[in-house]
Amino acid sequence: MTAAQARHLLNPQNDSGFDSGPSEIDQFLFAITHDLKAGLRALAELPSWTEADLRADGYVIPSHIQEHLDMLKTSARDMTTLLDGLTDLARATHVPTEPMQCSLGELAYCIWEDMPGKRGALDVSAAQHRLSLPDAAMRRLLHVLFDNAMRHHDKKQVSIGVSSSLLGGKVVLRVDDDGPGIPVASREQVFAPLCMLRNREETGRAGLGLTLARKIVSHYNGQITIEDSRFRRGCAVVMSLPKAAVA
Repeated sequence: MTAAQARHLLNPQNDSGFDSGPSEIDQFLFAITHDLKAGLRALAELPSWTEADLRADGYVIPSHIQEHLDMLKTSARDMTTLLDGLTDLARATHVPTEPMQCSLGELAYCIWEDMPGKRGALDVSAAQHRLSLPDAAMRRLLHVLFDNAMRHHDKKQVSIGVSSSLLGGKVVLRVDDDGPGIPVASREQVFAPLCMLRNREETGRAGLGLTLARKIVSHYNGQITIEDSRFRRGCAVVMSLPKAAVA
């Protein structure tokens, strides 16, 4: 590792910024996570560079030292995942305000097609409402819910259904899946930051997905809950928004 490489890791160029109008706590959270990422870049790369330098000098790395280096890499990866989630949470509602240009079903299908590692099928036949919510916010919301459904699924194939309806002066959006479901006793708990029903090592996530979803929905004066799925198993994320959200 050269001195220039080390300086770059510890003092990376700040190429990020706030969207307009973040709250004071969101500004603080964004700044803290950005600064912490600088140190984590070093923590993530230094073990690999140490290995390379030792091998280049002809050393054979003992197994117990290799184990410690691998632990450093794993810790750095987990912390980076957590900080990425906190950054998304801080920026959740500070997005461009251009309204959706298509129906909920069309948007959901486009997001599904772009999901990395997607498997299974998406049904959008019951999601034909056109919403007036910001396009970027809806994209982030649906992406989080699709990713959450896939990461916590216990089968090779995933079935997800997206639907929209008008009920009692509200527009109701549902994202159903056929996964293992969420116990009734935990359906409020899972919206809390960092709450996970499975180990972080299994999912590769920090436990902020549903927290992010609730923040977005609440920002637009809506409510979000977990209910039984319309499939034979699984659960549904149900979002109730003011009727004004319908274009």
